[in-house]
Amino acid sequence: MYVSVKFREGDSRTYTYTCDLERAPEIGEAVLVETKDGTKVVYVAALDQPEPSFPCKPIIGIAPPKEPKEGTEAEAAQ
Repeated sequence: MYVSVKFREGDSRTYTYTCDLERAPEIGEAVLVETKDGTKVVYVAALDQPEPSFPCKPIIGIAPPKEPKEGTEAEAAQ
């Protein structure tokens, strides 16, 4: 399956990656990809895209959940 991703949630530009994970990601979900600068977290913009005319890198996994920052509601609730 081919998936469009964005490097930041508000970006308008998308990039196409292949996805052969056991569980398909959902739109808006954070996934991991390899870039020239190392592993990056990107956000799924669209699923089941047509095969592009250029080679694509794979999505390597679903991103782990973000750790809450200090002073957030999660800490205040404890």
